[in-house]
Amino acid sequence: MPLELTKETLELAFDDLGQIARFRGLIADIAVYGGACLLLATDARQVTRDVDSVFMAEPEFLYEAADAIARKKNLPDDWLNQSVKHLVTSPGSRQPRLNVFGEYPRDDGTPGLRIFLPPPEYILAMKLIASRREDLDGARRDRHGITQLMHITSIRSGAAIMELVVRRQHQWHRFEVVI
Repeated sequence: MPLELTKETLELAFDDLGQIARFRGLIADIAVYGGACLLLATDARQVTRDVDSVFMAEPEFLYEAADAIARKKNLPDDWLNQSVKHLVTSPGSRQPRLNVFGEYPRDDGTPGLRIFLPPPEYILAMKLIASRREDLDGARRDRHGITQLMHITSIRSGAAIMELVVRRQHQWHRFEVVI
């Protein structure tokens, strides 16, 4: 069974990423999606298997540092990945307004890493559009996440869900970051 990551595990790994970036004089920016987004922002999840993300600044550094942290903390090789990048940054995709979730390391010093999250409505639309149907375990997790997001967003009717998905698929924007 794959290692499951808790919020504390992720935030400690983000602290390490931030410390390394700060030491190198960098500020790396990551937009977090999927289960890790739910884990960080809500109490809808207690664990995740990985951090689906988009590296918005310093991608080469992030790949290198994520590998080093995976070895140091015995995390999966792909604990921090860009598996959703094609969904979020491809032509025609609806890229969300992102909000700062946290700065790392979590001390009083200069941050080296900033984590951004999209609004729950965006994650719900993504989960609905990209839900796994062929992988039974993945489909079950997707259904759970969709149910939790429907509760969080108060979007419950079939018509409202369809409107959300259609709206997200047809809006073309560049990243908007709220700092």
